[in-house]
Amino acid sequence: MLKAEEALWLPVQEIGEAIRDGSLSPVTLATAAIERAERLNPTLNCFVNIAAEPAIGEAHRIQGSLKQGNRLGPLAGIPYGLKDNVDTAGIPTTWGARPYAGRVPAHDAAVVTRLRSEGAVLIGKTSLTELAGGLGITRASAAINGVARNPWDVGRWTGGSSAGSAAAVAAGIVPFAVGTETSGSLMKPAACCGVTAFRPTYGAVSRHGVLEYGFTLGKVGPICRSARDCAEVLLAMVGRDSQDPSSVDPPPGLDRVDPRSARGMRVAVLEVPSGPLPIPPELGVFFEGAVRALEAAGLHVESAALPDLPWREVMTVILSAEADFAFEGLVRTGRTRELSDPIHAVAAPNPFPGRPSDYVKAMAIRSEMQRAMAGFFARFDFLLSCDMQGVAPPVDGVLPQMNLDPAELVGNLLGLPAIALPMGFVMPGRLPVGLMLTGPALGDAAVLAAGALYQARTGWHRERPRV
Repeated sequence: MLKAEEALWLPVQEIGEAIRDGSLSPVTLATAAIERAERLNPTLNCFVNIAAEPAIGEAHRIQGSLKQGNRLGPLAGIPYGLKDNVDTAGIPTTWGARPYAGRVPAHDAAVVTRLRSEGAVLIGKTSLTELAGGLGITRASAAINGVARNPWDVGRWTGGSSAGSAAAVAAGIVPFAVGTETSGSLMKPAACCGVTAFRPTYGAVSRHGVLEYGFTLGKVGPICRSARDCAEVLLAMVGRDSQDPSSVDPPPGLDRVDPRSARGMRVAVLEVPSGPLPIPPELGVFFEGAVRALEAAGLHVESAALPDLPWREVMTVILSAEADFAFEGLVRTGRTRELSDPIHAVAAPNPFPGRPSDYVKAMAIRSEMQRAMAGFFARFDFLLSCDMQGVAPPVDGVLPQMNLDPAELVGNLLGLPAIALPMGFVMPGRLPVGLMLTGPALGDAAVLAAGALYQARTGWHRERPRV
């Protein structure tokens, strides 16, 4: 029989096959994941709440169904972690913030319902920065349960609001986890923790039951250890939802992601920019190595630049206005002073000053940006960039300004699919660094195929930290 704790490191598809052929028990696997979570969480703090009892109950249900000969989904019996801004019926969902410490939803979020229908077993709610960073943070410890620590170096952070989801996958606690992104909260933690994350096209995964402060920006996506795993998990998550008006039909081709289909496609490569953080000298070396790996895999690579448009300014206006609306009640009542970050010690009457006309103008410019990027993707199939121009920051003190690749702004503003891929480890400390492949809207399957093709020629995603 396959050892359960070792099975937690296997690809999702292999775990599913072992469960279906009877060589791995869902109950044994869930128990191993829970025990590992309980053992490592005092060090990593990657879970707000480990839901052991409901997880074991669900695993027993799956095991019984399999014994009866029922056909279940490919994720049946596989444990996962869920970011604590996604609602779970009867299990606290705190949004990572003290004002909501006692919040227990009555209903599951749509994505939880979909994963349960596929047989995935939720073992707990993963850590996040308070309100998913929606009112701003200056400390990695700005969370209801304190700082989530990086499995590669517990003195460092995990890099974003999907903090615990990335750490739990990197530490081998769960084979996959669910995170959310408004402005980098899937991509950055993946880069910092040496895992693979996928940001789907805006609307591909329902946001019903998810804390959302960027109404036209937010996405829900998987964090896994490989592009193939991301494709497997994403297929179970996508689909139109009557409770989410922004949701869309599944992007085409997700049921047949083939790495070979990416050969011959055109890749636009952005230079590694300079920024306020020191750039590790190895970053450029690893990025060049990633470019060569894609070329060797049969992709056509060409240096390029993004259209010269005010990406950061437009993102700032839209995100600020939408967050202002989302948290209006919290700000108005002064309950922001209950938050952990020192910037909220004095309740601000309006943390996002601006005029309604600014938002309207930004949305109009955004339409021009969509047309400009449609022209860009008429010439290229993908955009390749560094995921983050640095490494995971220390957990102590004020967080430095993160060096965000311009592609991150473009992708989130326009709702474009992207995959974060490990590309090496820099010294001192052997800290992970990553790259990002971005594609056009609804090009999710092609992005996943290209990511899988890259990982077929590299082994960074198979590295394990010594926790």
